[in-house]
Amino acid sequence: EPAKYAHITDNVNDLFETIDKQDAVLIGQPNRIVGVLTAIDVLRYLYGVASPFVLIAEIEISLRALIGQAVDDETLKECCDRSLKHYKDDRRPYQLIDMTFSDYVQIVNHGESWEMFRRVFGGSRSRTSTKLKEVNRLRNDVFHFRREITVKDYEDLAELRDWMLRRAMQVEITAKGANA
Repeated sequence: EPAKYAHITDNVNDLFETIDKQDAVLIGQPNRIVGVLTAIDVLRYLYGVASPFVLIAEIEISLRALIGQAVDDETLKECCDRSLKHYKDDRRPYQLIDMTFSDYVQIVNHGESWEMFRRVFGGSRSRTSTKLKEVNRLRNDVFHFRREITVKDYEDLAELRDWMLRRAMQVEITAKGANA
């Protein structure tokens, strides 16, 4: 089959079918090729763009699960009333799904509420606070495209995600043991 050529400014979406059939697209013109775009090139690019968002999603879902395992709906409402004072009373969220990541951090780290969360987060309030604030900082950098995410940032996000998943698993195992 004759090679398909694309211009460097072409939309990559328009090239997917060709890449799927021919495994590559030549970038440039027949008399001046400047590159080759392969399926793995596209996959690596998309992975690089999407992976911080996926890590943050896993962290946020785990954080919601841990908060939900620590307190019932009524206790969560009390925690919100104590720690989310920056909201007007009629606008204060009481469902985890309606809260921001910053709200989660404030609820968990609030001095009067910490004892309810110690069991699910383990360790000290200051350690948990430091970890959650670091996630929030990286989350804001990623979601607001404030800067290029470094390899260290990826490693930090993966480590924080793993910590949250370990905590969630530990709480689940403990709960199953208590119910047995």
